[in-house]
Amino acid sequence: MNKNQSEATPEVVNLGSGVTRYTWGPGVGCHGVQHFRRQGGGHDVPGFAASAIWDFVSAYDIDGEIGCGGPRPCCFFDGSCTVELPADCSASGGTSNAGDSCEPQPCPEPSTGACCFGSNCSLLSPESCASSGGSFTGLGSVCESGCEPGACCLGETCALLAPGVCTSLGGTFGGGACAKNSCSVSIPGDLDGDGVVGFNDLVQILGVWGICSGCPEDLVEDGVVGLNDLLVVLSNWS
Repeated sequence: MNKNQSEATPEVVNLGSGVTRYTWGPGVGCHGVQHFRRQGGGHDVPGFAASAIWDFVSAYDIDGEIGCGGPRPCCFFDGSCTVELPADCSASGGTSNAGDSCEPQPCPEPSTGACCFGSNCSLLSPESCASSGGSFTGLGSVCESGCEPGACCLGETCALLAPGVCTSLGGTFGGGACAKNSCSVSIPGDLDGDGVVGFNDLVQILGVWGICSGCPEDLVEDGVVGLNDLLVVLSNWS
């Protein structure tokens, strides 16, 4: 459906409180259309309605969208901003704004994020997520990141967490199961990766003794597996 020469497919965003925003971006005529749908709650007006409508209307003048045709600030769900053509912005899932720069920041801070209920996900505010018993993954996070738990390294400790929850806690998400030593800090000389420097590593060193450039056993990276590499193993023996 083409509305006033705007783009045929709208961007659909759930703003919370039962409000869904549909935005048909500017097309060849530099005109766009925005529609807000309230589901439930009667006809009372949400508190953010005035600012949301002004954000859209203020981007236009009598000739259409201000600055239409050139690169403009493109705002994304997480509050980030890039400068690109309106068509490219829309294709990337962003919303074009008036102006020609991301300074000062023209994009609103996100008020919702992905809330995980096991492997299921909903976009909620932190408060709504907590009161519903979910795990909030951070403002601006999206459900596309997934809620399927996987190995998350918090220092040397591994926990099964959703990707967003892992990141919000400062962890590193690797996915899969928490295998033995999956989050252990690498120990110099632990050639077989079992978390211990011992007999197996010594045998591995002796097995390739001599010139061996690029070999993992060349611990000091001098192109030779020899005494210096053996000393690394012995000094970290456990």
